[in-house]
Amino acid sequence: MATDVQVDRAETAAPPTRQPYVPSGPDRERFEYVEKTIAECAGPRGARPLYDSVVIVGGHGITSHTFAARLARSPEFAGNVVLAGPAPVEDRRLKAGVSLRGAACDFLAYALDRSTDEVVRQIAGTHNPPPIAYRQTASMAWKDKATGRYTHSRVGTWQGGRKGLKRPGMYGFRNSRTAMGIKELSNLDGIVERPEPVTSLDHARSLATGKRPLVVNVTTNPELLGNPGYKPRQAIVAVQMPYKEPPDGLRAPFAPATTYAPLLLREGTIDVGYFTPFSDPLSPEATWYGINARPVDLKRPVDKEREFAVLLEELAGFADLMGLVPVDPEQTTGKAFVPAPPVTAPKSSLPGTLELRRACTPWIAAYYADGMTGGTVGSLMAAEAVLRGTDPYPAVAKALRKYRVWNWAWYAETVKIPGIADFLLRTVGAEVAMVWPHSLSLNYWFSRA
Repeated sequence: MATDVQVDRAETAAPPTRQPYVPSGPDRERFEYVEKTIAECAGPRGARPLYDSVVIVGGHGITSHTFAARLARSPEFAGNVVLAGPAPVEDRRLKAGVSLRGAACDFLAYALDRSTDEVVRQIAGTHNPPPIAYRQTASMAWKDKATGRYTHSRVGTWQGGRKGLKRPGMYGFRNSRTAMGIKELSNLDGIVERPEPVTSLDHARSLATGKRPLVVNVTTNPELLGNPGYKPRQAIVAVQMPYKEPPDGLRAPFAPATTYAPLLLREGTIDVGYFTPFSDPLSPEATWYGINARPVDLKRPVDKEREFAVLLEELAGFADLMGLVPVDPEQTTGKAFVPAPPVTAPKSSLPGTLELRRACTPWIAAYYADGMTGGTVGSLMAAEAVLRGTDPYPAVAKALRKYRVWNWAWYAETVKIPGIADFLLRTVGAEVAMVWPHSLSLNYWFSRA
């Protein structure tokens, strides 16, 4: 299983030949903020990396591609970044989240050393208008017993005001298209692909192009490299599908370029719906995306099939509120049951290993539009720490600390005090009920410019 490619540590791969991107206009402000965050979390440049190569196991997602992209464009690691494992088989079914925060795109563009416009164009293609939201709204929703149809409380804005901001708040990209777009914009000459399934730490090390590799785990198996696993205490149950607008447009008060979160109190927990503008090359008709997610406690048995059925019925009702039409649901509907890692960030792993997936997950996924954000921000911080010869875990933990707090706060609102959240959203609206942490964390959702 060992590769026949070996690179002596004394050799230094040539840096990428593409001219570095010089940010201007809004990108200058975005990149300056990213660099400030890197300095705060990973520290200054100066020391040399401890490793001479990297093997990324499970290397075909947003987290792994962002991490690889940053290292592959550096002279220290160009040509010595291995993406290991078989590529996923793609079809029209939505298998992962699609909501990429504007703030996350800032970090992604920096990792790639590309303009934000180029990144968005590469991922979204010719979709017009681009799938961007500049404003976020929410309300409670429920099924009217008399009519059998869903209705909602007053829809209020929790980010972006009445008219929306002039900077992107949310992008709606197919997850696999985002991952592939990152790869397409990377320095591919600096990346080596090994499609064989990796079975152990020794196997991963045998694929390295250097003598002192860092082996990075981005698979769903936390014990693959020999590091301790964990027993999940919470999980998310979620369903999702693409939609399109009818010819006469959205129903009032819903608006284009605006996300909507319908929240439904059921059996002591709030089910969290979320709709955002969307682009998917495999479903070109689709202009909107909808997800409905429910956090569950694993102390009690979970009837997954019942939850999927109820969540799908609710999602259909939410979409009907907006006037949206599902796009080929038999082929596109996604269902997921995702156990959550511990709420605390990991602090260490075996020497020469990095549990990047766990480090970059801000607790419960598919629940607060922070999974793709954690993957981009966290993996960039990890890469910058590796380039500085420092421990990636503290850098990632510091960069994602607030995201973990906000994820936990959302869990508290929807699981611990759902009745209070329901009452406030029905009576005073999202403008007041969602001030903390949602409205006040605007700069961690929206792009910096």
